[in-house]
Amino acid sequence: YQRSTWALILIHCNIDQTMAKNNRDDQESFLISPFLNFDPSLLVSDPGNKYIYTEEGASRGRFERTFSEIGGMVIGGAFLGGARGLFTGLQDSSLAKLPTNAIWRTQILNHVTKNGGATAQSLGSIAVLYGLWDFVLHKARGNADDDLNTVLATTATGFTYTSGTLFKPNGILRFAAGGGIGLGIGCGLYLFSSWP
Repeated sequence: YQRSTWALILIHCNIDQTMAKNNRDDQESFLISPFLNFDPSLLVSDPGNKYIYTEEGASRGRFERTFSEIGGMVIGGAFLGGARGLFTGLQDSSLAKLPTNAIWRTQILNHVTKNGGATAQSLGSIAVLYGLWDFVLHKARGNADDDLNTVLATTATGFTYTSGTLFKPNGILRFAAGGGIGLGIGCGLYLFSSWP
């Protein structure tokens, strides 16, 4: 069994070497992967720079930048929610009465994961809404790229996020508070970005 396996490996290596020698006659020499038996240069359609922009004015679009904002908000929300869950789990007096440390650890982990997941989901939803509003306002204002887009997008995000409470008791107050919080965050971001 081992001899036949080694024989197959040697035959495969000889075939790869023969294919590589035949392909050297082409105008551009390339290596064939010995493990996957394909030409990796087929995957690259344009060998130019795709991520480093050397010419002025070329950058990622507004909608492309949203993905890093969403990811940052989700990760930040998971961290903050996990820290909040750890704090509330440690403050919970009923956990101190548990019979074993293993059950206590499990309950603490439940606090951390539930609070972390809930906060990450909320902040991720807010980031998606902000990204959509930012993109829509950017296009509606004729591709204007200024701080007014940020303030308008955060305000519209606050209104949109709290619009589900509009028809509940005190819903209009919550709706207005959401817009006000969004406006405050937008103004804070404007002041932070224009800081000398």
